[in-house]
Amino acid sequence: MDYLLPFIIKSSIALAVFYLYFHVFLERTKQFYLNRLYLLSSSLFAVVIPFLRLPSMQVKEDVGMMSIMLQEVSVVANYSVAKESVQATYLNYIYLGGVILVLALFITRLISLYGVVKKNSAVNRGIYKLVELSESFKAYSFFKYVFVSKESKCEEKIISHELVHVRQKHSIDIIIINILQGILWFNPIIYLYRKAIEYNHEYIADKEVIKHHSAGGYLQLLINQRMGTSVLLTNSFAQSNLKKRIKMMKKTNNKRYALIKYTSAFALPVVMLFAMAACNGTTNGQKDVKIASVVEKVKTADVAKDKNELIIKKIEEIPTLAENTEKEDLVYVRVEEMPSYNGGRKAMYKYLGSNMKYPEEAMKTGTTGKVYIGFVVEKDGSISNVKVLRPVDELLDAEAVKVVSAMPKWKPGKQEGKCVRVSYTVPVNFQLK
Repeated sequence: MDYLLPFIIKSSIALAVFYLYFHVFLERTKQFYLNRLYLLSSSLFAVVIPFLRLPSMQVKEDVGMMSIMLQEVSVVANYSVAKESVQATYLNYIYLGGVILVLALFITRLISLYGVVKKNSAVNRGIYKLVELSESFKAYSFFKYVFVSKESKCEEKIISHELVHVRQKHSIDIIIINILQGILWFNPIIYLYRKAIEYNHEYIADKEVIKHHSAGGYLQLLINQRMGTSVLLTNSFAQSNLKKRIKMMKKTNNKRYALIKYTSAFALPVVMLFAMAACNGTTNGQKDVKIASVVEKVKTADVAKDKNELIIKKIEEIPTLAENTEKEDLVYVRVEEMPSYNGGRKAMYKYLGSNMKYPEEAMKTGTTGKVYIGFVVEKDGSISNVKVLRPVDELLDAEAVKVVSAMPKWKPGKQEGKCVRVSYTVPVNFQLK
């Protein structure tokens, strides 16, 4: 529940974007089978996307490679006093209450439907079981069961329609969207999704039936069957969207631009994933770092003569730069005059220690770990290219990046009397007592 609010926000954005695309570009097409795939896959993806990450977008550099390793910064919080806020607690309870209520109603309807099957005799007819009802219900189906009133006329056309639902297993879609409705009950768009899926099922069934039966007679049957009681969780023969169904049956199948529409539709989840990853700060958009070739071999023993000194990670060899590399863009590991923080090393650690806060959500989940942050001290002393070199957790990573990025200017480093760029790495260790 600690990621509930981000889940609500991200899933809602994804669902809204996916449904808007469907409504604008796909809803009025006759590519019903592709629409079925899109509606199901996009609604499922909207639930999953808040939990997805893009490992390929993380920096894959070796933690200490070609950078100066600063001393570790520890961020310690007392876990025993890390309590959830009242608002967060209420939000959790409200969300769980909604999930339980919606799923309980769903299960109740399943039980009710099972009761109808038990109450009325089911006749086995091969691929389906016919259940004849004494009440004047609309015809409907659920998995292999086809429910038809004993008073129904033109039974062949009605059953042909319901058998399309049976053969294509539309009831699986109904089960999936009802479960998703329980998870996303707070979002009104999921209810629009459910309606869109139900309507699309009827369009598919109508299309298959009029291949073998008179369209005029079938339309008249739909009009006659429009009145009656519908049953939730089922594929009903005479849905209330009769006008839409008639228009869709009469509409010609225009395949123009269909390839572009559906290629874009199924690329949309990938675009959404990258967009959300960018919003989460998994990419930095910084200038490329080119390591200077002037440093050839550095041994740990060359520095770190006392515990307060910088520690340089052992580097056996620095690769030579391409001949066309601009010298001004080089990032050095070690220079003649190293950069220095205004006020000295202690002032720098004081800044990091006092500004680095343990994220509340991470405390709630007991998340700990050491984040390695790489950065460059520019020629003017500003901090750039702040990157997570070794991630631990989204929240911890973001906190470390935020504080290091906001670090005040340093006195820049110099090589041959000129200000140059110098690379550093700082480990930030988040601990809970």
